[in-house]
Amino acid sequence: MFCAYAVTAVVFTYVYQLTFFAGIMVYTNRREMDNRNCITFRKIKKDIDTWNTKDNDLCDRSFEKNHFLSKFFRTTYSDLLLNPIVRLFIISAFLGYLGIATWGCTKVKLGLEPNDLLPDNSYGKRTLRMAEKYFSDYGSSLHVWMYNLSRVDIGPRRLWVVLEKEIELYEHTEFTGGSYVLSYHLSNKLVYL
Repeated sequence: MFCAYAVTAVVFTYVYQLTFFAGIMVYTNRREMDNRNCITFRKIKKDIDTWNTKDNDLCDRSFEKNHFLSKFFRTTYSDLLLNPIVRLFIISAFLGYLGIATWGCTKVKLGLEPNDLLPDNSYGKRTLRMAEKYFSDYGSSLHVWMYNLSRVDIGPRRLWVVLEKEIELYEHTEFTGGSYVLSYHLSNKLVYL
């Protein structure tokens, strides 16, 4: 279902941007044809008639030829967009899109349940249910990996003291249950060293 929503949103956004920027280009073209300033929209006085000079006759004017796409957008597409029924449909579709988006934003739930992501008959879902039933008092496990320990002095027991201090930092936070919940094997190993 997410893919269908995503495709619909992308297609609608593409069409919306195409029609919006096409409208902006029409207004920009009208401003240029009226010889108006691009910022103040005031008329600009023509001091020199540049189109009648002899130098402009030597310029390449191949860009003025009508391309297939320019003909399509000038005739077919613009005629379609200027049709009052199509205009009404586009405005209605946009307002409907805004309404559905607003309604969807009010229905968003915070959080993500892993049980909802798994099929009903999967062993993963059964495992998550049992873990929640028997181990929910302890919370999630935190795994800490320490790398780049080559900078630590690995003399007798020095590395173990550094690791012990790091573990104590994790024991005494508001997010952990204290040392009785902490499960690590370093203390047992130190007994036998």
